[in-house]
Amino acid sequence: MSGKIVHFDISGPDEQALGTFYRDTFGWRIQHHPDMEYSLVTTADGALGGGIGRAATATPPIVYIEVDRIEDALATIAAKGGAKVSDPVSIPGMVRFATFTDPAGNVMGLVEAEVPPAK
Repeated sequence: MSGKIVHFDISGPDEQALGTFYRDTFGWRIQHHPDMEYSLVTTADGALGGGIGRAATATPPIVYIEVDRIEDALATIAAKGGAKVSDPVSIPGMVRFATFTDPAGNVMGLVEAEVPPAK
């Protein structure tokens, strides 16, 4: 398990307006994906990137931690006093992700590389 912080998510009711705000304020590059109501964010060359998504209301940003296997990480989290918030979700050919709370109630994310199916 790498334990590296590899992604962040920011959300709100108008994902495109949020993207425009961050682009115009900080120079972030925003790549909108209308089919997902989500934008990929590049903050700076070689720096941490993330995404901006649509949600009914703004929520605190979520930081995603890279793990080898989400199910193993969720078991360890539960054993150490945290709790699963969401089941793993796949973006085919890219990643799997899930969210959890730490013992203080902070919502954090897990991400693992999705292994492409064998051909």
